[in-house]
Amino acid sequence: AGAGFASPEDYLAATKAFDPASMMKVLDAMKGSMPESRLLVNTLRSALSDQRPMLDAAFAKWGAAGIKGITGASALNNFNMGDAKILERGDTKVVLENTDAAGKVSKFNLVKEGNAWFLDTDSLLAGMSDADKAGIQAMAGMMKQMGPVLRQVAEAVAVKIKAGEVASPADIQATATKVTMELMGGGAGKGFSGGSPEQ
Repeated sequence: AGAGFASPEDYLAATKAFDPASMMKVLDAMKGSMPESRLLVNTLRSALSDQRPMLDAAFAKWGAAGIKGITGASALNNFNMGDAKILERGDTKVVLENTDAAGKVSKFNLVKEGNAWFLDTDSLLAGMSDADKAGIQAMAGMMKQMGPVLRQVAEAVAVKIKAGEVASPADIQATATKVTMELMGGGAGKGFSGGSPEQ
């Protein structure tokens, strides 16, 4: 795990920040001993690392809106805890409550080690169903397989963003889909926008 956060409030601010550096710091402050915890953290870190060129380019051009254009339909959104709030506060443990976009409420802990606060990933997974845990396994397997392709796609999309070939954050996903199709050898990718034909 990374350096952690100076306070629970600093942690919450980083989850709401929508910039690549804060996103990485949130992931680096995740700690857990369960195998599923380590798998989830490593998978998210790999995904963020693979997509970093695209995230950096989008953030440089559009700020937080650029990041939201990418994470809206991505595994990276799994740790967006923008609505999290402090429920209980202790000297070495704070209980947070988060409501996700679907209205599902979850509780998890921040723990203090030394002078820094970390997310207790085990507590995050404690409320998960077996189906959710199986989903983590499936996502990890897919990300491992797709990692090199995702990196290539991210780099190619970053070049297009910098060159002004992506009109707005709303077009990032479609551009990434098109590039993926082309990389995977699907010639159909040339005319594929990832959305409706009018796009």
